[in-house]
Amino acid sequence: MKKSIKKILLGLSCLFFLFFTACTSIKTRTEYVNEYVVNSKMIDIIILRSSTDRLIVSIVNNTSNVIEIDWNSSSLSNSSLFMDGQKYSNAGKMVPSTPIPPKGEIIKDISRAQDVWFSEYSGWNIKELDYPAEIIIKANSNNKSEYEVVKIYRYIIPLE
Repeated sequence: MKKSIKKILLGLSCLFFLFFTACTSIKTRTEYVNEYVVNSKMIDIIILRSSTDRLIVSIVNNTSNVIEIDWNSSSLSNSSLFMDGQKYSNAGKMVPSTPIPPKGEIIKDISRAQDVWFSEYSGWNIKELDYPAEIIIKANSNNKSEYEVVKIYRYIIPLE
């Protein structure tokens, strides 16, 4: 008799717990925000958009000389970069530098190379970025090099 009452109470408490925890939902919106825009003597870095798996980055040349962005010395959260225009199968391999004309701008879609993977069922995929993320860009001009760092955060905002 005591065992059956214990089983009933245990079953009821489990149902009670499942019912009240499964029915709660809070509507949220996720925003990805860059900590700051880097303004230096050589380049400006502006995060135009950040999402679950990539960043869209604008790099502006502030000098009166041509500069080159050294992608092989740049990184996203301690990983080499995978960019638009690059084959998925070449993720993590050497990438040629990109020249930017004086006062010019380039826009790149950037992900982490180590997050690119292939599945025979879904094809090529990119894993989600872990936030906070940090992008480091190396710029070269006239035998001078400069590293710039931008930190990107994700905020989850309740809508109620």
